[in-house]
Amino acid sequence: MTRARTLLHYLLAGVVALTALSGTASAKTVATSSVFVILYSGQKEAFIGNQQVTLDAAAKIHNGKMYVPARFLAETFGLPIRWEAETNTIHMEPTEESSLIIDNAAKTVLADGLPLEYDEHVLISEDRLLFRLTWIMDYVGAKYKYNSELNRVEIVYTKKPKSLLTSTQNNSRPVAKFLFEKPTYRIGEPVKIIDLSYDVDLEGIGHKDWRGRQDVYFKPGTYSISLQVTDVSGNKSDWYERKIEIVDEVYLDEFGYKMHYNPTSTYIDLSYGEVAGRFFKMRELPKTVTQLKERKLLVSDSPETVVEKGILYQDKVNGKTRLYADHMNGTDERLYIAIMATNNGTEPVTIKTTKQGEVYPSIYANLIGHEATVDFMANYSEKADVIVPPGESQVYALFPEILPEQGINLFYDLETSGETTISFIAFGRGDKIENFQSMRKLPYDQNVRGTFDAADIKWKIDPAQLSEPALITIGDGEIDRYVTGYDAIEERAATNFGNYGVMYHVEMDNPPPMAIMLLARGGVYKGPFKINGEYLMVPNHGGVMTPMDGVHLMWRTTGNEKTLNIEFSPPAGSAFPVDLIFYPLKKE
Repeated sequence: MTRARTLLHYLLAGVVALTALSGTASAKTVATSSVFVILYSGQKEAFIGNQQVTLDAAAKIHNGKMYVPARFLAETFGLPIRWEAETNTIHMEPTEESSLIIDNAAKTVLADGLPLEYDEHVLISEDRLLFRLTWIMDYVGAKYKYNSELNRVEIVYTKKPKSLLTSTQNNSRPVAKFLFEKPTYRIGEPVKIIDLSYDVDLEGIGHKDWRGRQDVYFKPGTYSISLQVTDVSGNKSDWYERKIEIVDEVYLDEFGYKMHYNPTSTYIDLSYGEVAGRFFKMRELPKTVTQLKERKLLVSDSPETVVEKGILYQDKVNGKTRLYADHMNGTDERLYIAIMATNNGTEPVTIKTTKQGEVYPSIYANLIGHEATVDFMANYSEKADVIVPPGESQVYALFPEILPEQGINLFYDLETSGETTISFIAFGRGDKIENFQSMRKLPYDQNVRGTFDAADIKWKIDPAQLSEPALITIGDGEIDRYVTGYDAIEERAATNFGNYGVMYHVEMDNPPPMAIMLLARGGVYKGPFKINGEYLMVPNHGGVMTPMDGVHLMWRTTGNEKTLNIEFSPPAGSAFPVDLIFYPLKKE
């Protein structure tokens, strides 16, 4: 076959023959104009968002540089690409103002009319055209990060809507935030700070400026620690401050402290057949399941993509309640999302918030789901009590302006002193929020909406069942059943597909020595866990994890603990199911 015909075969066949994701697909996704791609060097399996796909040609390392399949990226990013048989040239137009012409016969590359060295920018491998990664990403304006540990590249490409091209808010300020592992520390005890800072544009944090931070304290007292972060574009966050208390009790002296510092979590590779066999032949661990019904759960996630203003969900509550919402702006204008509280009684109603999880509007689904869940699991609230007079309505929560194709995610645990109607609403800049009751109640549109009796689920595990490795499946809808309830707007039964907003509590008395790991069996995953009071970011390198990365080692027990407590909630934007693996260790 001639070179011209092989290139024709390449262009007609493409490199995007997709295969269905094995296992159960994600219970929900957030659709945006952003495309998230993971490519592994030398492997034809890849990911587009949460979907696993198979390529005709893999990414490749050549002369120390990474090359990625051309047509796959062009079609995945929605970039026009065509082949002219007579001249044996390939044309691609990333934007209306730019053009890329590759002449395979003459061995030339023209980028916007400027000649480039052919062999330095493109590669023909297995009759497939590949682009040099660093060049093509910069040329089309995509963000990328190469992970040497996992031998993969993570790519985010965003086609900005026309309504944002002239927006002065197109590059946002980053957000500085952190937590301490626990509220008090002893003298000589390592201080663990969980850095929750993030950049809503996903450009990355370029610099962190700490004030008053120390790894350990050797005198009792109350100390102030502050953080300001700067993104790679030079935008600075506000200063964020928290206080830490050092109690007058010695944990370690200075020498002992230096002897007791430990490393963080890692991946365990499952590419070896004998090792992988141990994991994929594991049995499901028996457990006692209890739905805790002391708190109702209101979920507003349909319509997830808001295409018109109106009431997203509405129902009456009285007492302990959890509010959960996940929405994206699918209109061409800026929107606001608000939660309104209406007093139905004759006495004032007080709404007290005990826990909250919020995230600034962003187009990145994994980021907003992860950050809101981390915030909620911190078990604190900065919200003041809301008092609603009889027969009146008050704003309980109002989110910042949400640009087209941005999304928000939120959690609130609250308690009302009387019957209150909670309304999730979407409205525009010129609308009067006090007129929300006259707005249209929007119809159900897939995803999840409703009121559910169980906001928390407890799994009790008998340690005697851990004589051999075993796992717990999370989020498959069969072994881990979804909670049910009703849609108060449409007066019908509802199912919480994915159990979003539900907090899981895994308990075990006198756990044996073991390793606790997570396998992202359903696809792309990013979300926090809390084990015995300690926060764990999964994965810990700041990106996402996939089934091809192996298992993430989160924790080890020593056999001396009286109890094991694991808390988590399914984060928005991640794929399920995932497997929580318990692997017994020998006691030293």
